[in-house]
Amino acid sequence: MNSSTAMLTSPSAARRLHLEADPWDAPVSTRSKFGDLIWLLDLTTPGQGPGSARLDWDFDLGEGLSFGQPRFSTLRGGLMRFVWSLFTDRRSGLDLTVGSVMKLSTAMRSLVRWMVKNDYVCISELTSAASEDYLDDLVSSYMLETEMMEGIPAEDESEDDEQDDPEIPLGALRPRTNFWSLLWAQRAVLREAGVAVLPEAPFGGKSARTVANKLATKIVGWIPPVPDEVALPVMAEAHRWLWERADDVIRLQDEYIALYRPELCREHAAIVAGVALENFRFSSASPELVPWRGPLQEATRLSIFSGEWRTAVHDSHSVLRTLIEDVCAACVIVLQSEAGPRINEICGLAAGMNAQTGLPACLELRSSKTGLNEHFFLKGLLSKLRRVPEEVEWLIGARPAGSDFIPAPVRAIQVLQRLLEPLRGNATDHSLRSNLIVQMTAPRSYPRDGKMIGRVLASRLRTLQRVFIGNHVDLSGLPDRNAHGQDLARYRETKGACLLTHSWRKSYALYVFRTDSRMIGAIAQQFHHLSLAMTEQGYLGNDPSLLEVMNGVRVQQTAQFFYEMARGERRVTGRMAKLVDEFRAEFARILGAAEGMAGIATVQQWVLNEDIRIWFSRHGKCFIGLGPTKARCHELGGTVHWANAEPNYVHRNPETCLGCPLYAVDADHAEFWLLRYIENTNFMAASATSRAARAAELRAKQSAAILQAIKVPLPELVTTHG
Repeated sequence: MNSSTAMLTSPSAARRLHLEADPWDAPVSTRSKFGDLIWLLDLTTPGQGPGSARLDWDFDLGEGLSFGQPRFSTLRGGLMRFVWSLFTDRRSGLDLTVGSVMKLSTAMRSLVRWMVKNDYVCISELTSAASEDYLDDLVSSYMLETEMMEGIPAEDESEDDEQDDPEIPLGALRPRTNFWSLLWAQRAVLREAGVAVLPEAPFGGKSARTVANKLATKIVGWIPPVPDEVALPVMAEAHRWLWERADDVIRLQDEYIALYRPELCREHAAIVAGVALENFRFSSASPELVPWRGPLQEATRLSIFSGEWRTAVHDSHSVLRTLIEDVCAACVIVLQSEAGPRINEICGLAAGMNAQTGLPACLELRSSKTGLNEHFFLKGLLSKLRRVPEEVEWLIGARPAGSDFIPAPVRAIQVLQRLLEPLRGNATDHSLRSNLIVQMTAPRSYPRDGKMIGRVLASRLRTLQRVFIGNHVDLSGLPDRNAHGQDLARYRETKGACLLTHSWRKSYALYVFRTDSRMIGAIAQQFHHLSLAMTEQGYLGNDPSLLEVMNGVRVQQTAQFFYEMARGERRVTGRMAKLVDEFRAEFARILGAAEGMAGIATVQQWVLNEDIRIWFSRHGKCFIGLGPTKARCHELGGTVHWANAEPNYVHRNPETCLGCPLYAVDADHAEFWLLRYIENTNFMAASATSRAARAAELRAKQSAAILQAIKVPLPELVTTHG
């Protein structure tokens, strides 16, 4: 039983305190009483700091007011009883867990501030009309826009993990609308407790999810993955550190530890170790090349403090620490961008080695169902959508059977195991020795005391990512916007500090949908193998929210396709092209004068209303949702059914798809068809009389026709056969 469950089920704290006449001195945790103006509950989720289980009942209301003042005691007491009832006496659904505290706190503050501003004194005054007014104010709120859409999130060095899973703004809107729904659902409990209740269902009876989804579209339309112009240089630099620099940093740390012997003489040990640092020679790609960095000496480096970049001077001991943190950041970036786990799930990974496989203990290698591939699974804890964290696994890499290829996420786990082993082993808190990632809590230098090694916080890993980008990735040349209308100026101006790490999950989903030449070879290989593994194994992991992310990205890409098609920015070929053209006038009408992100938001709402999704592949787009019974792949597989809104992957290939009325090709697929044209033309020239050559000739002509239709010129140096 975890600490939170114990806290909520113990005889002293599991009482239904909200129903007691005088609960104020009863404990709500090992640290707080019911009547305290700050509740510090007990943590359950890895990677969350104390702020994640903190409920402040004395927050600022503006104009010199705070919610802890006596004048608000009735409303405050009622909300205390309401919140506690959600933990111990929820009448509709499972009791909430401590992991919900931050979202509850955010929603509660939002509602109370709005009530005070608009002269509402009691919950019983909040009619359905009032809930609609609240939504209108929420949309126009400058606070919401600046807090969630602009600038640098205030999570840099704090322990506040309110944005644990920041679907922005949807993830911030849902708690606010859900708070009203919870007040309505708990009305019977609140009446028993003598607390005022909502007089009628909020939002005219619409569900909180429906309201939040509509509101999110109304505010910003859709939130894209990390733009390619940002993601690819960041991922490329992370790969460079992972494969070319990590071993050097591990070796440097080992030499430092071997020479630093504080039991002899602390001051002398520091001098000896410092000299060794400065004499360390970093590696190069070959003997005649310059090492990737010079000797460790005093150096300047960018750091983030209170959302602002600052330049600090570091001695050689501090530079060692920054190198370790940079390698750690590179590993986390690779894991998030190429495997999709959340920050807190990475925080909860276990350390150790499997003596039989030689892999870190949190990794497992298994053969695929067909035996054609080998799949790497990451074992960890899933907290999202779970009452208590439970052990799960994620597919993080794949390779052809018999290959010795190591996917980058697997390499990241291996590096983290070796890199942080000395810190784990030196930790005074022995429980930290089972954690894959630990945190250096000393102000700046390398920790020489085991007390300066602590539990890693998700907020710290977010900060390390941003600091890594600010110091090693040059985004100064980014334009204001890319071809899809995404805002790149803020990444340029903040040196990447505005990057929200949850967006890596969307990038992951997008890259699985399409693998192309814009990605460096190793990244492309990783996503190509993952795509094959998911097709062959039908595997997306047992993280239900990852399915939601994958679907969300599919919706976004579908909306963007239709928007660009309506604006004449896409040229489409294939049997579907004619039907797609027929949609242009309809979308022109729907869009009106809306442009850019506002236009995409309008189209996305149509996509959601019509429940249409495009299925993406390297060679084309499948519009199976427009006519499931017409899908050629299902005809060949004998699986035709009106409910089959997903392709039959066994029969999904370029030849089959080109004969399908639901298939289209555009410039996104030019690379595939260009390569197909070149390969088949060359093969045809080398084998002029074989049956295979005639098949290659057909494929080459087919590819040439598609390339011409989407206005991609054929390579000048390659000529067709015959």
